Amino acid sequence: MNKPKEILNALQSTVHKELLKINGFKKSGRTFNRISSDGLVEVINFQSGRHEFGHDIPGLRENLYGNFTVNLGICVPEYYKHQYGQTKKFYQEYDCSIRTRIGSLMKNGEDIWWELKQSYLEEQIERIKQLLNDVGLKWLEQLNSRENIYQNWECISQNFKLSNTAKLNIATIQILNNIESGKELYKEYYQNVEMENHKNWLRKEAKILKVQLLPLILR
Repeated sequence: MNKPKEILNALQSTVHKELLKINGFKKSGRTFNRISSDGLVEVINFQSGRHEFGHDIPGLRENLYGNFTVNLGICVPEYYKHQYGQTKKFYQEYDCSIRTRIGSLMKNGEDIWWELKQSYLEEQIERIKQLLNDVGLKWLEQLNSRENIYQNWECISQNFKLSNTAKLNIATIQILNNIESGKELYKEYYQNVEMENHKNWLRKEAKILKVQLLPLILR
C-alpha cells in the first residue's frame, strides 16, 4: 500500500469507523453527510491533491499530488433548490453555501495539506481524528440550524475561505425563509459590488427574490 490513493482510502476508512460513523455520518466516496435536527446537511470531505504537470510555482501553482486536506460545509436544502431547481439525496462539499477547510479553523488559519505516506499513516489518522473532534465537528454544530446561521454569519464570513460571497449567501437563505432582515443584507452586499457583470446578475436575482434595490451609491 504505497500509492497515495490507497493510503488515503485506509486513513478515511479508519476515521469513518472510529469517529464519523459513531457521530451519525453516512459515506459516499470521499464525502460524508449528516442531517441536523433542523434539516441542514453537515458535510465532511477528504480531498486528495491533484497531479499538476510542469514545475511548481510557490504561491501560484503547487504540486499537491500525494497530499490531502479536509473540507467542511453546511448545505441548506432550500438554497440549493433555489439555485438548481431540485434537491439531492447526498450533497458534496461544493454544493454547500457555507464551507471552509479544517486548516482555516486552526490557530494560524492556514490552508494545510498533509502528506500521504505509509510511514505516517497512524500518526495522520490520530491527527485528523483529533482535529475533526476538537475543531471540525464543533464548527459544524455551531451552524447546524438556520437560526445559528443567522446569528453567526459574521463569524462565518471570517472562515469563508473558498468564497467571498458569504453575506450574499446568508442573505438569500434568510429571504427564502421569510426573514425580512435578509433583504437589507442583500442590499448591503449589492452596494459594495464593483464588477458590472456581477451587479447585473444581482439585479436579476433581486427580482426573483423580490428585493427592491436602491440605486448604487457613487464613490
